[in-house]
Amino acid sequence: MPYQESLVGFVYDVKKIVAGQYTAKQILVMHPAHIHLAKQSLRKYRVGRTYKLQVRPLEGTAWGTVKRKDDSALIDLEPYIRVEDENKYSEANRAN
Repeated sequence: MPYQESLVGFVYDVKKIVAGQYTAKQILVMHPAHIHLAKQSLRKYRVGRTYKLQVRPLEGTAWGTVKRKDDSALIDLEPYIRVEDENKYSEANRAN
C-alpha cells in the first residue's frame, strides 16, 4: 500500500518577519502533496512571488511522521509547515 499522505519541501527567501523569531535568510516549508492518496495542487506557489506564510515547526505536528521529499540539499534548515496545512491533516482524518 502506498503512503496515504506525503509532503514536498519548498525553500523561500525570508524578506520580513511579521511575528515571532526567525534568523535565517531562507526557510524550508513543507506542503502536502497527497492527502488520503489525493494529489494536492501546488500551482499557486510560483518562483518570484511573495507570500505571507504563517508557519510552525513541522516536528511535533501530525505531519511530522509523514513521508516527505526535500531536494533542496539545505540540510541545515529545519522544516516548517503552514498552520493552514497542519489543520488539513486533522480535517482529512475526521472525514474518514
